[in-house]
Amino acid sequence: MPYSTQWGMYVKGLAGKKSQLQIASEMEMSPTLVQNMWRGRIPESMETVRKYAKAVGVDPDALERRAQLYSSEVYLRAQGDLSDDTIAEILDLINRDKEAANKQRR
Repeated sequence: MPYSTQWGMYVKGLAGKKSQLQIASEMEMSPTLVQNMWRGRIPESMETVRKYAKAVGVDPDALERRAQLYSSEVYLRAQGDLSDDTIAEILDLINRDKEAANKQRR
């Protein structure tokens, strides 16, 4: 499974005041899974990402897109196939998606 520190910070921030135990309970999954997400693990199953989104009250489609972007970025970076410019473009896409999601919540 890919890891991204930015992903971990992002999903942890979405939790607000909910604990890992509360989220895991709503997801009907292990608290370890939530803990690993907060540490940056991107689940292979997008169904897990969607359950997390529902548990924290965000759009499952948007969180799934973000997970896929982070996962692709991590994979390509590991392959050594990304230039600094390409990495910057991917991170820009992630940030634009984040801004769009924030506007939807308002």
